[in-house]
Amino acid sequence: MTSIIAIQGGPNSGKTTTLWYVYLRLMHCSSAVRFFLNEGNNYVEKETAPNKIVYNNAQQAIDFRAVLTIRHNVYVITSQGDEKYSVKGGLNWALRFAPTAIICASRWHGKTSAKKALEKYLNIFPSLSLYTDGSNYTVSGEDVHKSIKAKEIENAKRIVDLILDRTKKNEESHTELDTEIYN
Repeated sequence: MTSIIAIQGGPNSGKTTTLWYVYLRLMHCSSAVRFFLNEGNNYVEKETAPNKIVYNNAQQAIDFRAVLTIRHNVYVITSQGDEKYSVKGGLNWALRFAPTAIICASRWHGKTSAKKALEKYLNIFPSLSLYTDGSNYTVSGEDVHKSIKAKEIENAKRIVDLILDRTKKNEESHTELDTEIYN
């Protein structure tokens, strides 16, 4: 059964950047990578997968989708999660690949339709949610940016560790991630 790892947070809280960090680490462990970059709300498959974060003119990480194969396990990353249609569309697209796990993004407050769309899937599949923002960001100015970046890296490392630990065993069951999810 597919598992879902969801990065949840408010707008511009580091959800997409966190998923870029996950992608960049996992791509080096992958035997196959398919990469799709969001270009004007259309995902375009790239012949060469990027090896660094791609930013737009406003210096925001661009949304992307990736399909990675690690030791015969398929992992799908879909970063666009601010709107209901993008969460639902990304998850439905990801399920076409029969992945071991989907790593996705969703707002958890504000536009609640995105959260509700994700929750429908979280009720079906084993899942783990990590948060990019919240009450732990009480400092101001540049320190907030440093705090968010530290949280992005912490969440990315946790996801990568879960996936690599799981794929090392190359088991048919989902015991590693399921243990993390249910405890």
